[in-house]
Amino acid sequence: MSRLALGAREKRVISMARPAHHAAIRPIRDRADPVSAIAPTATSARSGRLARHRQAALASAAMLSATAICLSIASGTSARAANVEWSGTGSWFADTNWKLLPDGTPVIPTSKDLVFVYKPGPAIDKPGAVARELLVTGGGDGSFVVTAGGTLTTDRARLGVNFNNFGTATITGAGATWNAGWLTLGDNDGAGIVMVSNGGKLTARDVMISRSNSPAGSSVTVTGKGSEWISENVYLGNTTSKPGSTITVSEGGHSPPRPFL
Repeated sequence: MSRLALGAREKRVISMARPAHHAAIRPIRDRADPVSAIAPTATSARSGRLARHRQAALASAAMLSATAICLSIASGTSARAANVEWSGTGSWFADTNWKLLPDGTPVIPTSKDLVFVYKPGPAIDKPGAVARELLVTGGGDGSFVVTAGGTLTTDRARLGVNFNNFGTATITGAGATWNAGWLTLGDNDGAGIVMVSNGGKLTARDVMISRSNSPAGSSVTVTGKGSEWISENVYLGNTTSKPGSTITVSEGGHSPPRPFL
């Protein structure tokens, strides 16, 4: 296991307590209010008008806020956290390629969603693909590809979950980037495969390769000039059984300096 030492930032707590003498400070008022003394009726009327104006302004602001909320809900911009499944072919960014579970509404995944890819699937060819957690697996060999200029950002991802299930990620081309967060390849007897090539980039804080024994080995391959894999911690398991877990770096690719246990 390799770790990057991160410098701790110094935090200072600054007391904002008010000096004791401030507690005794009060506004100074004249004993006699010349305006009130001369024209109490006019002052009272003016105060009433100000109060009415204030109430009208507050009512107007409340009405505008309620309208904005209604418009936000109607336009579908309110925040949601949901389960979303890949069901189409082609672009990640086409809502008709996804369905919201369980009702099947077409949606594009957000950074709050748990996303399932159970079959050959989404192509990411521009920035902005996101998911809270990404699960790529299934007997149909779940997969996705990030191509030149595309970006995918996840908090957590698992490829190849459960016996004889496979998940594959391909990051290829200049600028193709997957910021994976916590990444698990091969879980509960499944197998996960990541291929980074031709200038692609994989970043993941922690990577677990083959968390359990699998009939097929999990692997990471980094190949080609400019291709890069950056991680703080890499855990390499299941290296004894066949075919075992593998890490392959070739033709100018770059990976963490060493794992990896």
